[in-house]
Formats: sequence, structure tokens, C-alpha cells
Amino acid sequence: MKASTFAVLIGVYMALLGPVLLLAPATLIETLDAAVQDSFQMAIVLIVFAMISTLVVAHKPVGKTLAERIVRWIAWLTLIKVVVLFWVPASLEWSIDFYHKIPLPALRIEGLVVSALGVWLIYWGTQVMRQSSVTPSD
Repeated sequence: MKASTFAVLIGVYMALLGPVLLLAPATLIETLDAAVQDSFQMAIVLIVFAMISTLVVAHKPVGKTLAERIVRWIAWLTLIKVVVLFWVPASLEWSIDFYHKIPLPALRIEGLVVSALGVWLIYWGTQVMRQSSVTPSD
């Protein structure tokens, strides 16, 4: 998978998740608590993220731009996180417990950061896709 496609997919995910984290962080944490209880649902989500990230990491980098390096770095981090969550199932519960300890204003700031990063990923990915439709280099 091209880094630009990954950027758009993850960017949409982050752009949708960020405002919820900004406006209703307690509700989001309650939803995550419920999702963690359903191990089949979590396994499906983790498998999807692992597949997408693996496809990006396996794809040869085309450009040497900082933006593409950042996107590939995000893919690596996502893959590492998914592998850790599979190998150490208690880490998922630990991360949810950690989220309960974070003050709501800090979660709202995280929502702003996640939203901004999501919008940037969508913008960068669509720009690269437009350029590659003109010149097939990506």
C-alpha cells in the first residue's frame, strides 16, 4: 500500500476520533471500556490495523520527503503497537486504565492534536495522490 493511501485512511480515522476526544472524552473512554470487553471485536480491529500498517511498511518508499517519512513512521508505530497488544493482552487493559487517570483537559488537548494530525494526513495523502495521477511515480 502506498504511504499516501495509508495517510488518507488513518487521517480519516483520526479526524473522526479527534473531535469526539475533544468534545466528549469521558464518553469515548466508556466506549473503549466496552470495546475492550469484546475480545473478538478488538481482535478484528487490531488485525485490520496490522494489515494496513504491514502493507505500508512492506511497500518500497518512493519519495524521500519528510512527510512520507513521518507517514511511514506512523505505520511502523501502529504495527509495533498492534503486535504488543496481541502478544501482551494485559497491555490493552493497562492502556485503558491509564486513560482513566489522564485529566479531561489533557484529553481535550490530545483531541486537538489528533484532529490536526488527521487533517494533515488527509491533505498530504490527497496531494500525493493528485500528483501521482499526473505523474505515475508514487
